Amino acid sequence: MSPEEVLTQVEQCRARPEADCFLELQRAFVLLTPITTRTQYDKAMHVAAALASLPRLPRSVGQYLEILTRNLEVYERDRFPGEHDPLANLRFLLQENGLSASDLGRILGHRELGSKILKRQRRLTVGHIRKLSVYFRVSPATFI
Repeated sequence: MSPEEVLTQVEQCRARPEADCFLELQRAFVLLTPITTRTQYDKAMHVAAALASLPRLPRSVGQYLEILTRNLEVYERDRFPGEHDPLANLRFLLQENGLSASDLGRILGHRELGSKILKRQRRLTVGHIRKLSVYFRVSPATFI
């Protein structure tokens, strides 16, 4: 699915009731069921990265992306133990750019938030991932 197709689907959601949009996203992209194969994982990653790169998602699309991201995390944790740690990626980017936890908080819009995320007291949200991918010029998948 191309980025243009993803954008078209999101734009169509803006004109629909939330419940209809949520179901349509599952029909068009990826069902929100446990990811069990590498093919499902690859497709879900592609969709998540495309959605996370879009500005101002409708509420139902944001909720869809949140659940899809959690499904991806479960699959990665079960299938790739130790291979991908979004927090380790974030720490690396902060270190390479000479940034502190306070700087991270400022990037995300709340100074104390940076420290809480780095201590695993708070999780990165879709909005945080979007801001970080733009700031560091990396794929949103870096933080998923």
